[in-house]
Amino acid sequence: MDKKHFYRVEVDELPDARQPQSADPDFWNDWTRSVDWDAVSKAWSGAAPARLPEEE
Repeated sequence: MDKKHFYRVEVDELPDARQPQSADPDFWNDWTRSVDWDAVSKAWSGAAPARLPEEE
């Protein structure tokens, strides 16, 4: 049985002067889009991509 591990990460807020500032909607779309973090972490770690049961 696979076990999944979840880790809690605490991040301090940036002071206002260091926060991204832009009125450009494309800028905010990039920062607020949905990201498949599982795929990103596997790509960075070199782990093989997960296969769905119907792909096997």
